[in-house]
Amino acid sequence: VHEIARLWPARFIPFVTLNTEDPDNVERLERWVKKGAKGLKLYSGHKMFYEIHKLPLDHPGMISVYRWAAAHKLPVLWHVNTGIQEYYQEFLSALDKAPGMILIVPHHCMSTKSPTRLREILARSPTIYTDISHGTPAFMADALRQIAKHPYTFKKIYREFPDRFMWGSDTVVTPHPKKTDRWFGTMCGMYFGMLGDKSFVVHSYDKNYNETGTETLPGLDLPEDLQRRILQTNAERILGLKPL
Repeated sequence: VHEIARLWPARFIPFVTLNTEDPDNVERLERWVKKGAKGLKLYSGHKMFYEIHKLPLDHPGMISVYRWAAAHKLPVLWHVNTGIQEYYQEFLSALDKAPGMILIVPHHCMSTKSPTRLREILARSPTIYTDISHGTPAFMADALRQIAKHPYTFKKIYREFPDRFMWGSDTVVTPHPKKTDRWFGTMCGMYFGMLGDKSFVVHSYDKNYNETGTETLPGLDLPEDLQRRILQTNAERILGLKPL
């Protein structure tokens, strides 16, 4: 990843990850940042990784990592399933122990089913951000349906925190033959529609990426200036980028 970013620095932003069980994580992170890492990605709040490592999110061994990232203003992209109460409480405890951490909690903070919780997370600190991505087609379609159930509530949150949302697709590039340019365009188009249109079409796919149907949902119809922040300028500021 670092070699790719070295060859195309205007197109790739290298993040690194850590094994939460390693005792020398601060030293590891510092070495990678010196080599060019622009951020840290943590999976420890993902149910699968949490159950493997069996370490709480506020484990003392990771607090020093969070504090190092906060002190050096290194963005941390941290997947935390805030819908699981145990994870959520440990997550809040970690935030209290490392104030000021530049934190991106993806997928609307995993709170599309609870916009109240989404707002609560963003209100805790001005350095907490989120993205609009939602991963696999099935997970994505379900999240978009949840947002469409409360369009006015989500629109209000976007307006209240206009500088805290950024673009993300979580649409992983693989050699799968069904992941064509058209498919990627359709996936990204659903996010564009959710943000900017009064209504938009959601495409559903099976596990082999065959389209199984469509449905029309209400969009957020956000103003263009707010869309610009989400799609471009917020990330430029948070990640320290310059416009191309």
